[in-house]
Amino acid sequence: ADLLAEVAATLGLAGIVVLVAVGIVVVSIQLGHTMFIVESVVLGSCAIVLSVLAFRGEGIRRAAFVTAGYVCVLASVYAFRGFDYTGAKSPKALGEAASAYLDSGVTVEVHRLYPGLTFYTGQPVPVFANPRLARDKIDADAPYAYIVHEDDRDRFLERLEREPAFVSAPYTAKGLMLVSNTPLPESARDAIDAYDSANSE
Repeated sequence: ADLLAEVAATLGLAGIVVLVAVGIVVVSIQLGHTMFIVESVVLGSCAIVLSVLAFRGEGIRRAAFVTAGYVCVLASVYAFRGFDYTGAKSPKALGEAASAYLDSGVTVEVHRLYPGLTFYTGQPVPVFANPRLARDKIDADAPYAYIVHEDDRDRFLERLEREPAFVSAPYTAKGLMLVSNTPLPESARDAIDAYDSANSE
């Protein structure tokens, strides 16, 4: 009974690994990222082979093969996430702009937590989930910058009482936008210009 349960569990896990591996390959081909296609095909093939080999082993070996296959699939998923935030969808330029503001002494806050943005900023950006009060800060005299999600950006800009000194283009698939009552520091202009040039081509 124990052996039967173990085989059934292995079969189920292996089936999931194979289905997800094949699915990732199909998605990568549809997206057309050459490197991701190669990576997903290699990792997906490894996952399938390891799942098949699981049935040739026993006990711990069987679980180890399925686990290794799962790791291959997981690596493909993370690769997919990485490609999803490259190019125009990357928060790098926005993160560098926020970092430049912070380095110049300007208070920068963000509507929600975005780990990718924090990574490129290189320092913590406090979350301030109240766009209404953030507008008040921009309308005040103290140097301030706020990063808002695209769901709120139009309403946010329309309700400002003063013209912002800087409004960035939308970044990432979430359309993040930085709005500030202080001009963009010179140290961040190269990052912004490179982004705008890449997206105007």
